[in-house]
Amino acid sequence: MQTQNNALRKLFILLIGICTALSLATTNVTFAGTSTSIEKVDINYDKIDYKPGDAPRPTFWRTDSTPKCLVMVPYETWTEIKKAPDGNWVGTTNHWYSDPEMMDKVEPEHRLTKFEAGKSYRHDVYLEIYDDGYIFDGDKTNFTLADKNLGVPNKSSQVALNTNTNATKAIIFEVETLHFDNTTTTTDKVIKSVNIANVNTDLTMSEPVRFSGKAVGSSAEQIDIKEEAWERFAFGEDPPIEDIIKSTDKPRAPIKGGRYYYSIVLTAKDGYVFSDDFSNGLRIREGSGVSFTLNGVSYTHAIDISPDKKTLTVWEFMQPVTPKDGTKEGTAKTGQEQKDDADKKVTDTHVTKTSVENPKTGEQENALYTYLIIAFLAMIPLLTYRLWRKNA
Repeated sequence: MQTQNNALRKLFILLIGICTALSLATTNVTFAGTSTSIEKVDINYDKIDYKPGDAPRPTFWRTDSTPKCLVMVPYETWTEIKKAPDGNWVGTTNHWYSDPEMMDKVEPEHRLTKFEAGKSYRHDVYLEIYDDGYIFDGDKTNFTLADKNLGVPNKSSQVALNTNTNATKAIIFEVETLHFDNTTTTTDKVIKSVNIANVNTDLTMSEPVRFSGKAVGSSAEQIDIKEEAWERFAFGEDPPIEDIIKSTDKPRAPIKGGRYYYSIVLTAKDGYVFSDDFSNGLRIREGSGVSFTLNGVSYTHAIDISPDKKTLTVWEFMQPVTPKDGTKEGTAKTGQEQKDDADKKVTDTHVTKTSVENPKTGEQENALYTYLIIAFLAMIPLLTYRLWRKNA
């Protein structure tokens, strides 16, 4: 009887060991050294129509891949090119990078800051995989650019990888080329200073919002105010209560229990365009001499211009305003206080954005968990054997 009980106990221990090993082996663990080759990468972008005198600026890119993983554009470049004696176009040492840190590494005399008449330029874009376990394969990954098939890297003159094996970075050459002749000119005057005054920041829940902003000084002759707006901050609410009050809509009062951000849209009058320096990565280019002033306070962030440089949009750049209920409490801040609070908001947003844009955070922790699981799997046979011997 004792021998029979020992045999059953051994069988039970063996079954437990096998079941545990199988359950852990089927968990979703990516072991070191295994990678999935991306089959296809589709790249699309919003083309910007440049002309001589324009400054290069970041392009809006869209990427998609099969299988799905995070493929992003860390930066792009413009390079001045010249025709060699053999008739081929070759790059010069004059470059522009969308990444400010890389731009700082370019010698000042070789920084491409504006396109010039009589010169030619090449546009390249860099790609990088931000999901672990995926790679570009030189023989298998097919690239397309704006519906144009570029083929696989090892057979394409427009695609190159950073390494022959386990590549996670790629470059697309000649996204487009620009050739400006010496006769190309522009007669538009460039707006480098915008001055808006009389913007009403006194919001009350008992009265419709009063929009009263106006261009003053030289701006009165150069720009028009297309639209003013106050938008309720609804982030974090469940469900969010959204409310946008525009100067182009029927006048109405803000709703209770919310903070509102101010935005303004400006258009350049005939014969004028906004300077490219208004929007260098949604900020005014430092040292450019360009300025945006509202109610006597200068702002430098949250500014964007349209590709034709005829529309300037500035949004959520001041401290949010909490509408008053008709009493003296809740008076909106104005002037330098708004600028200081807005700058703090941008800094906090940058920190949050930076952490989100680094999808590799936690990579070391994931690797540690993987190794612990592997070690535990290796221990199961030994533990099973020890229990077997103990009950023998």
